Amino acid sequence: MRLNDEYIDRRQIARELRTVNEHIRKYGWRTVDVSYKAIEEIAREILQLLKESGIDVKVRDQAGQ
Repeated sequence: MRLNDEYIDRRQIARELRTVNEHIRKYGWRTVDVSYKAIEEIAREILQLLKESGIDVKVRDQAGQ
């Protein structure tokens, strides 16, 4: 990447983060902090959020059944 690429421009990143945070507040979207978590922990948290929202999710066992 070039140094002037918008993907490494701190101001552009800050603008995008502000926009995302505004949308999260405006629409009441829930978020999941995935920092330092295993994929299984993230999946469990997402399933819990869906359950709390009244969405029934069928979960397969590890054999894919």
